[in-house]
Amino acid sequence: MKRMLGILLCLAAHAALAQAGDYRLAPRQVAADVWLLEGANADFAPDNGCNIINTAFIDTGDGVVVINTGPSRQYGEQQRRAIASVTAAPVRLVLNLNLHPDYFFGNQAYAVVGGSALAGTIDGARREGPAYADNLYRLCGNWMRDTEPAPPRHVLTPGGARSAGTPSI
Repeated sequence: MKRMLGILLCLAAHAALAQAGDYRLAPRQVAADVWLLEGANADFAPDNGCNIINTAFIDTGDGVVVINTGPSRQYGEQQRRAIASVTAAPVRLVLNLNLHPDYFFGNQAYAVVGGSALAGTIDGARREGPAYADNLYRLCGNWMRDTEPAPPRHVLTPGGARSAGTPSI
C-alpha cells in the first residue's frame, strides 16, 4: 500500500511538472562566456517536454549569440530567461543549425531578432514545419501550447556572408 501511494504521488508530481511546462533550464558554463543548456538523452516524450536537444549561447561582449532555440515557444521563452540569469547583454544573433523542429521551434521567443540559417535549412524548415508541429503536438501535448513553426528568416552563406537584414554582432 505504501509503495502504491509513493507511485501515485510520483505520478502526480510528474503530471504537475508537465502541466506547468517548466523545462528547468540551468545554464552550465563550458568555456569563457559560453554556456550549455543540456537536453535529455532520449526520444521526444511528454516526460522530457520534447527537450532532447543541447542548446547554447555565447556572450561575445557585444551581445549574445544563441545556438538553437529548442522544441517549443515555452522552451524559447525559458531559454531567454536562462540567458538573462547569466548576462544582461542583448541577444544579437540566433543560429539554427538544422531543420529539425527542436532547433527552431523556440524562435517565436526571438521574433525581433529572427533566426538565421543556411538556405537549405530555411527551405526545409518552411516545408516541414507544419508536419513537425502536428507530430510534436501529438507527442508532447501541453509542452507545445501556443507553439507555431518559426523557421529562420535570415540566410547565412558559407564563409560568413549574411543576407541583408541579418542581425550582426
